[in-house]
Amino acid sequence: MIPTLDLSYFTVGTEQQRRQFADGLLAGLIDTGFVKIINHGLDREKLDEVFTWSKKFFGQPVETKNEIANVTGPKPVRGYSGVSVEYVSRLVDDKTSKPITDSKEHFDLGPANDSEFPNQWPESHELEGFRSFMEKLYEEGNGICLTLLEALEISLGLKPESLKERSIPNAADLRLTHYPEISINDMRTGHTSRIAPHSDWGIITLLFQDSTGGLEVEDRSRPGNFFPVEPDDTTEMIVNAGDTLMRWTNAKVVAACIRSLSRRG
Repeated sequence: MIPTLDLSYFTVGTEQQRRQFADGLLAGLIDTGFVKIINHGLDREKLDEVFTWSKKFFGQPVETKNEIANVTGPKPVRGYSGVSVEYVSRLVDDKTSKPITDSKEHFDLGPANDSEFPNQWPESHELEGFRSFMEKLYEEGNGICLTLLEALEISLGLKPESLKERSIPNAADLRLTHYPEISINDMRTGHTSRIAPHSDWGIITLLFQDSTGGLEVEDRSRPGNFFPVEPDDTTEMIVNAGDTLMRWTNAKVVAACIRSLSRRG
């Protein structure tokens, strides 16, 4: 069972409530690798707009999206990545002879002031306003990440800013992901999946699902078995621990293992 925490306890609560939230966050990440968070500052209207923009972006012709295609290499992902460009299965086992393709497409951005790895933006008239909205969303999401790191510092008994200073000015990326329709028969071949089982590279991941759902989490009491995270409320923020946090805590927090089995767009 993934616990649900109220971020307002930490941001505007008493010292006791702040400590309660911090300890709950750490305990949830240790026990399951995940927590759900409410009252995080992104309201339903804002999140509905995120999914509206996502639908508009991915609804463009492939040729238009490829005008800002990500250039692969040892660098952050920036721009558009088409269906089956990523092979998450190779991140888990790069020696596999039959890598499983990911039947998804995505758009990635980083901080607006990153001159070394600049963002790429669509120029079509239909997406006017997309850039400004996403840049603001990025800053809001990054701010929530830093707040959660502050809470972890408290519960881990660390010096203030010891985790945050490793993530300033920016250590986050924002990704919009779309799962185009795929036949059940294709899924049953074993050659493709929505996202193969994996852990995330970063510190923590903040994730929102639309009403379609599809996210599944490995049950740590039964390795290899997964249970669905139902999108009962699309405003719930799902937070999972990544490989970097696992390393920083000497495996006190173990990175979560996730996959996606969504069959719809």
